[in-house]
Amino acid sequence: MAEWSSRFPSGCSTNPWSAGSARPGPRGPIWFVRDNGSGIDAKHQQRVFGLFERLDSSVEGTGIGLALVKRIVEVHGGQVWVESAGRGQGTTVCVSLPQRPAQSAPPLPLTSDKTQA
Repeated sequence: MAEWSSRFPSGCSTNPWSAGSARPGPRGPIWFVRDNGSGIDAKHQQRVFGLFERLDSSVEGTGIGLALVKRIVEVHGGQVWVESAGRGQGTTVCVSLPQRPAQSAPPLPLTSDKTQA
């Protein structure tokens, strides 16, 4: 996702940037990548997850990246979404995965299965 955000420097600033981090969420941490690029109108925010879907044909890419991210995250029970205040306001792509309870390792046997001579 960080590589993806670096492709969108136009729109908002002559000094493009992107940043990634995490914030607390109701189901566990939310990881995100944010940029100050051209932003995405609310009506187009779900389109970015379509396979081979590209909102800006002048930007290099195949339209596979976010579609692949979405499928992987959903297979693991998570969610992925886009946040943007609209054109010229940058975009944040967020990922949330459910937290699993810690699993303990199976106990080690106290005796060997082999008979001792």
